[in-house]
Amino acid sequence: MAILKNCDKEIRGQIEKTVVVKQYKDGRTVLTKFPDMSKVKLSEAQLAHRVAFKEAQEYAVQFLSIPENKAAYQAMCKPGQRPHNLLVAELLRKEKPAAETPPSGIVTVFGKAR
Repeated sequence: MAILKNCDKEIRGQIEKTVVVKQYKDGRTVLTKFPDMSKVKLSEAQLAHRVAFKEAQEYAVQFLSIPENKAAYQAMCKPGQRPHNLLVAELLRKEKPAAETPPSGIVTVFGKAR
């Protein structure tokens, strides 16, 4: 593990799946080895949640590609929130869709006004 001093805060993420750059709240920037997750066995609940998350992500991208839907979710966002994240959170909480549009097959989901 290497600790970088006097490092700009813009450095973060991974480098070719060999090194991970981490930023800590106390201001440290640390370089670590990329984790080997090949031997990790996920439970049934973890696998089910991954599938649900993937489906929610795909649905959110498709749903928010319609400008009216994106504008409606943008209006519900708090400062610093994104419409995509708000919609994915609603889908993962399994809130019942408010309306369905049969011709296009896209479900319109509207949460509570914030």
